[in-house]
Amino acid sequence: MTRFQWVLIHLVRLQLGREVEIEPETPIGELYKEGFGDPDWVEIMIEYELIMGREIPDEIGEYRDISLEEFASAVEALPEIPSEAYPEFLAIKLRLIDAAFRNAVAEGGQGMDLSPEEVASIRADLEEAGRCHKEFLERVIGWVQ
Repeated sequence: MTRFQWVLIHLVRLQLGREVEIEPETPIGELYKEGFGDPDWVEIMIEYELIMGREIPDEIGEYRDISLEEFASAVEALPEIPSEAYPEFLAIKLRLIDAAFRNAVAEGGQGMDLSPEEVASIRADLEEAGRCHKEFLERVIGWVQ
């Protein structure tokens, strides 16, 4: 079992909160039969990106018909964030996650006490965080999204 497979399987087990028989050959879609949901997968993808030093594109993160082994191999093949750029990657990624969470709260009705100006500010923060993220990936690993 590769390091990429082991970390992914470990994160899945932690997310499920119990010891479940998970093998590298387990299809991602099977996890959903264990009470797993999209928010769980998104949380794992964020943790996996930060631990493995890779940016996982949305199209790979949305795969459900491949095994954990195949997913781990696809992530391993992605360009690694260089060590010297990792602190910046982490700061930008955490800013983007925070902005996306605040935006989801505002749009999901939990932020009903927010003024229209506050909601607009949250959206602007999300757009700016997304722009910084995109520029970082273009500059550091040559991704054009």
